[in-house]
This record gives sequence, C-alpha cells and structure tokens, in this order.
Amino acid sequence: MGRISTLFQTIKDLNKDRWARKYNPHQWFFVDVDWYDTEEDYLNALRDDWKSEADPLDECDHYVDVTKYDNFEDYEKAVNICLEHLEWIEEVSRYGDFDIDC
Repeated sequence: MGRISTLFQTIKDLNKDRWARKYNPHQWFFVDVDWYDTEEDYLNALRDDWKSEADPLDECDHYVDVTKYDNFEDYEKAVNICLEHLEWIEEVSRYGDFDIDC
C-alpha cells in the first residue's frame, strides 16, 4: 500500500513540476507550486503576480484580460501595447480635435 501512495505522490509532484516549467519557466515569480492542488489555481496565482508586475496601477484592467494569457511574456507585451495606446490617446486629447497651435 505504501508503494502505491508513493507512486501517486511522485506523479503529483511531476505534474506540479510540469506546471512550473510551463507557466514560470524563468522562475521570475515566487509562487510555490506546492501551495496549489490544481493547475488552474497555480496559474491564477501566477496571473495575480503577472498583473502586479506588468500593470501595477491597473491602467489596462478594462482592455487587457490577464485570464486570457498562459505566459507572462505575451501578457506583458499586450499591456505595453495598451499603455502605449492610452498614452497616445492622452497626448491627442490634449490638443482637442487636432487643433494644434505651434
């Protein structure tokens, strides 16, 4: 009986290692995979860290949905594009309808 439970624990640990390699390959975020029982819970915890790293002021909350991303690089890229667009919109809105005085 002990060998079967050891086998199941080994399989569970291997799965958790796979999650860590898949979602946090560079180990940039300290979210311990052992704290979570499901891949979804682990990924959601990572997404919270991704969000606080890439968009700490929540400027892109309504535009970029972190739950649609499975890796930090793609999410960070989307947030950077969003921030650039928001900056451009703010810049343009300063001058009204392009009525620019030089």
